[in-house]
Amino acid sequence: FYIKQFLRLCHSKGYLKLDMDTGSWSWKEDEIRACPAQENVVDFLTENLNQFSEETISLLSFGACIGQGFSFEDLSVVCDLPEQEINRRLITAVGQEAVYPIGKGGKTGWQTMYQFAHDRFQQVFYTVLSEKERADVHYRLGKRYEECARAAGDLDERAFEIADHYAMGFGEAGNPDERRRIQEFLLDTAHRCGLVSAFDTAERYLNLLLSQPELKRPENRPFLTRIYMEYHTALCNLVKEEECDRIYGMLCNLVAEPTELVDNCCLQISSFCNRGRYEDAFEIGRALLGQLGVTFPGENIKLTLGREIASFYQEREALGAEDILNLKEAEDPVEAGISKLLCRLCGPTFFFNPDYSYWTVFTAVRRMFRHGYTPHALQMYSNLMMPLGELRRDYRTPYAACRSAMRLAEKHQYREVIYSIYCMFALHTGHWFEDVVNEIPYAKESLSLIHI
Repeated sequence: FYIKQFLRLCHSKGYLKLDMDTGSWSWKEDEIRACPAQENVVDFLTENLNQFSEETISLLSFGACIGQGFSFEDLSVVCDLPEQEINRRLITAVGQEAVYPIGKGGKTGWQTMYQFAHDRFQQVFYTVLSEKERADVHYRLGKRYEECARAAGDLDERAFEIADHYAMGFGEAGNPDERRRIQEFLLDTAHRCGLVSAFDTAERYLNLLLSQPELKRPENRPFLTRIYMEYHTALCNLVKEEECDRIYGMLCNLVAEPTELVDNCCLQISSFCNRGRYEDAFEIGRALLGQLGVTFPGENIKLTLGREIASFYQEREALGAEDILNLKEAEDPVEAGISKLLCRLCGPTFFFNPDYSYWTVFTAVRRMFRHGYTPHALQMYSNLMMPLGELRRDYRTPYAACRSAMRLAEKHQYREVIYSIYCMFALHTGHWFEDVVNEIPYAKESLSLIHI
């Protein structure tokens, strides 16, 4: 690419000529040696933009804002030129091999899609416009693409493209209502990024939002809290541990209701566990459980476990032969938060005090008996083999409990827990009362958890 551009420059300056009559080339060696060359292709193209006309440079600088490839229609929107003039300039750009056509319109026969001959061309032409001019183009493109996407019903597919333009052109949204609308769009897209594990892109959008001074005002605290929640999620997944810890501390002071903090607390617990900080993980979970009305017994854990187990057997017997199958789903979102926290604490507490882990199981299960089941309460019900097998040598009750939890999780398609229940059944529970062959399908199915 570089050699081709250098030869093109020499030809345009008259240092390299083809005699059409004889078919032979002639060149001016001294001038070619003196012709400025750069090791960096971008620097070379930038210094030699004068090989293109001003009108070509202007047109392609707008095309560079659109992307590596761009449509005639999009170009006409952002450069404010008549269609015939755009077409004439593009023909010139194609002749100079800066871009090449990649698609025609069926009605007019004109080329409708173009692509830069090299990404370095796009990079050079992009820098021609001032920062403010580029921001204006990106803002207008974001607006155009969003309107088109909403009209076509394909906003989900184009959200990232739209958000990229809004992120680069956000400063051009002067109206406060428009700024908030775009901020909401960027926050929503950052969440979408997390769903496809594009956490670095999410972090970029969120850093832009956090840099906006108006969000520091008291009236914007709820929206700022939502941004920090999403930011904490991205940081946890990017394993930026120190910043993750700092933001979680901020969230503890920002949230209005403790239930709002549950998901981020669970992520922070996982972050601590990944660093071997199991007791720190337990402490933040215990603190939030306390705010939700669940008190940890502390030093009386052995005595508490004895009472919990006795009460568990009594309450389960009272349910009758149908076990938990006649219970209803819990309606209170607080119960969902409590069971999720207890479920997340079950694993890490086992590493430094198994009794703490057993307490999380019985606390979650007994709350389910009273308030109804949640996805994570069912997962804890399937975990009964750990405490009852160890403390009471009871394997029949955990087996029946796991089967009941599995039925309800399958009935409601609780995807966030069903594979964990399959895993528990295959590894710890089923083989006590069934042929191990029956567990193999559940073991295979539990591997689906890896792909969620």
